[in-house]
Amino acid sequence: MATLQELLELGYFPRELPPTFVTDAFANTISSSTRLIPSAFSSNRLVAQSANHSIARVGKLRRKLNIPNPITHFRLCNEIASSWSVISPYINISDFTISSPRSIHGSYRALSPRLRYSVIPTLRSRYRMGLKYLLVTDIDNFYHSLYTHSIPWAIHTKSVAKMNRSSNLLGNRLDTLVRIGQDKQTVGIPIGPDTSLLFAEIILQASDQNVLDEFGTLTGFRYLDDYEICFSSLAEAEDCLRVIESALSHHELSLNPRKTRIISLPHALEDGWRTDLNQFEIRTTQRTQYNDLISYFSKAFDFSKRNPDSSILRYAIARLRSVRVEEYNWRLLQLLLLQCATSEAGTLPYIFEQFIIYHGNEYSFARNLLEETINSLIKYHAPIGHGSEVAWSLWGAIAFSVPLHSESANTVSEMDDSIVALLALDAEQRGLFMTPLDKSNWSHYMTRESLYEGLWLLSYEANVKGWLPSVGHRDHVMTDPCFGYLKSNGVEFYNIQNGCPMELNAVLPLPGGSLSLDF
Repeated sequence: MATLQELLELGYFPRELPPTFVTDAFANTISSSTRLIPSAFSSNRLVAQSANHSIARVGKLRRKLNIPNPITHFRLCNEIASSWSVISPYINISDFTISSPRSIHGSYRALSPRLRYSVIPTLRSRYRMGLKYLLVTDIDNFYHSLYTHSIPWAIHTKSVAKMNRSSNLLGNRLDTLVRIGQDKQTVGIPIGPDTSLLFAEIILQASDQNVLDEFGTLTGFRYLDDYEICFSSLAEAEDCLRVIESALSHHELSLNPRKTRIISLPHALEDGWRTDLNQFEIRTTQRTQYNDLISYFSKAFDFSKRNPDSSILRYAIARLRSVRVEEYNWRLLQLLLLQCATSEAGTLPYIFEQFIIYHGNEYSFARNLLEETINSLIKYHAPIGHGSEVAWSLWGAIAFSVPLHSESANTVSEMDDSIVALLALDAEQRGLFMTPLDKSNWSHYMTRESLYEGLWLLSYEANVKGWLPSVGHRDHVMTDPCFGYLKSNGVEFYNIQNGCPMELNAVLPLPGGSLSLDF
């Protein structure tokens, strides 16, 4: 069962954000005293926008993360937690899916897929046995194209939901609460909170059941919006594809034609680059390890160039969690890691993870090279609105006390992104910018109205931290009954201590163990 505490503490903010962004104080305040929450939290007139944050995907693709307003998100999560016994059957309909949401004790998220992605090669070997054709497909622009009305359609059927639009139906209440959290938009659901996994599975499991009812048994699986199904004949595969397309159309969804194909078996169980990197041995003696690191990254760079749509460099760096690099070879590894950052800025969280580990073990690091890389990344990515690259660059500067150049200050100041703005304001408070930030753009959002608009996180947190003054003579946060309640109870969404590598290193073991910091 997913509790309100878990949904707000572990399942609220997207996992891709730097670790300074937290929701534990919010969850503790709301969950421990729901009866004391001001009545304004439940106002039917309350409508809010999500904060948006652009993150890097593989290749040239990007994804827009959404951070719902805390007031509307509390209402949604409270409904989910209160109605869990009713919701639960709708995420356990289909045996075909392996991504049914589960509340797993000890997980870093409130809801996680039932099986890990790493088990997929084993499943492939089981399902493909004795069959000749493989249908591979996924849903086009899945989360952004989900129709919120599909939630009641999936739970109650479309005919019932269209006849009864009242709040007596759970699906209608969930639909309404999702929409008021995204400015009443009916197309798309927020990407980032764990609630998105829940709604995706409610809708797709209803679609799965429609496919099973018409086609019969399926030999294969669906993981989120990716399908892999095996058949004995080409005609069966083509017929099943038609049935899946028809079932999805009832929920206003369609398959991605670029990723839909029928393949003759046998077929590789995993990508060749993954197998090669997994099998590559990095030895422990000083000289052999030096040569192995060069060979390993040469392979990774070559694979990355030949497979631009695969997250090869991230995978290659993450695999180093099981390797302890000798101090003599640490400078070489730094050079290789920073080259990865320049080639694919989405590797920054994995790179900084390595820096934190070795910094904690008293390895020195090349601060001048880190300074050059971080400022270069900000200079390139800030003008084109690449929020995650800039955010992680700023977090790295904070974590390792790296100076930020004047051009970095100028370009960052122009970004309308709460995550970037708060990290930049923190960096300025720490004296890392060589010239002051131009805060005139962000200062416009220090109003009560802005607490329910797209930069709500900046409007609230910059006030709580005292980084930006309210517009006018009154504290704009305290004039709002909802956000004033949060501030009065000490709720912060930005933890300054999580910008310190030594604080983080306290939960990081030496290389060779499993890491506690979930990037």
